[in-house]
Amino acid sequence: MNTQRIKRTTGFSSSFPGLIRRILLLSLTHKFHLLAAVMAVILGAVFQLMIPGLLSKAVDQALQFFEFSHAGVEELYWTALLLFSVSSIRGLLAFKHSYLGEAIGQNMGYQLRMKYFEQLQTFPEPSTLSMTL
Repeated sequence: MNTQRIKRTTGFSSSFPGLIRRILLLSLTHKFHLLAAVMAVILGAVFQLMIPGLLSKAVDQALQFFEFSHAGVEELYWTALLLFSVSSIRGLLAFKHSYLGEAIGQNMGYQLRMKYFEQLQTFPEPSTLSMTL
């Protein structure tokens, strides 16, 4: 087995940092969408971190409800509504960041295709070729 080949293919190539730089430059043409997607990810993480605290509060309130028969049922309803709201907002933020990420990726692919076709149009016509059977 050729260990030289295995060693060479397991690491990053020397052009990898340049590739990442080009991808970042392409994505920075959509600064507003990129910023909105990053903010949606950060806010989604914050709302996701709120859910366990709300669940523990709801469990504590449910235990009080069952121990003291109907004590604090209104608080339990408000906690359930808050938990539902936080989960819904987190879901909407996840949708937003997925949608914006896809939109940025599609626009980057479109830009790359247009640049490729522009370069393809600059090639000379093969007028010297003749078709013979």
